Amino acid sequence: MRERLLKVLVGSVAATALAGCAQVNLPATQATFSGNPKPPGVKIGAVVNVNNDGFGPATVTVRSGQAVEWRWITALPGNVVFKSFSSPAQTKGVYYHVFSKAGVYHYHSAFSAIGHGTVVVR
Repeated sequence: MRERLLKVLVGSVAATALAGCAQVNLPATQATFSGNPKPPGVKIGAVVNVNNDGFGPATVTVRSGQAVEWRWITALPGNVVFKSFSSPAQTKGVYYHVFSKAGVYHYHSAFSAIGHGTVVVR
């Protein structure tokens, strides 16, 4: 019973965090990739580590058409959540997203109050 209550509470907190997010300029048609290896023919413009303290570096800059690679280096679950897409919750591995339009894209982790980041696309 206690474990079920904890799961419900964690789910409610995650849903509330997701509902309060405001992102800008994120086209829904962008291609996403997950897993290894990197997407064929796509240049990785930046690498972000997902760790117990959030994201490092917190802000990265890439060119349009480049991907950001998030690498999990923590035993705790985490994800990257944007307005129109998110990675799966994971504790290891990588997640890629190709940014095709210039803009500023803010993201967070549904698992961490301090996990926030920004991708600047030029």
